[in-house]
Amino acid sequence: MGVAAGVGVGVGVEVEVGIALQVALADRDAPPSLPCYEPAMPSRRRRHPHELALRDFALSYPETHEDFPWGHRALKVRGKAFVFMSKDEAALSLSVKLPASAEGALQFPFCEPTHYGLGRSGWVTATFEPRAAVPLDALRSWIDESYRAVAPKRLVSGLASPSRPGRASPPRRRERALRP
Repeated sequence: MGVAAGVGVGVGVEVEVGIALQVALADRDAPPSLPCYEPAMPSRRRRHPHELALRDFALSYPETHEDFPWGHRALKVRGKAFVFMSKDEAALSLSVKLPASAEGALQFPFCEPTHYGLGRSGWVTATFEPRAAVPLDALRSWIDESYRAVAPKRLVSGLASPSRPGRASPPRRRERALRP
């Protein structure tokens, strides 16, 4: 019966198999489709009202750029992160490195040590619900402290006084007293 079925099937099956083989070979040369690496659709969630203002403040520092590892916003200076923020979420979450003021910052009810072991290195996370009061001046000063802690000393030396990004006037040279 196998022979009779083979004879009875005829040319039509061979054509279908040939087309399927051609399609399979064409797909073999195409790049693999990895859904986890495809660009995400724009989020329809509502952003926290202060998210972009704090982002812009952090990006105003010299040589900073934005990156998006793990679905979060990271603000970096020369490749080193100094701020992690929530991205396109209703709640605002901000993580900064605070070598000088971490202990004081952790006294606020909205702050906790940053997870993944970063809290041991002075990283603090502040989280605010959409309608919560946000102490913008404190967050700006923490962003400033974090930038100064992470950025190379040459970049920090060119900054104005703390919590005011921008270039300071050129440093004055010290005049040496001439010895007679």
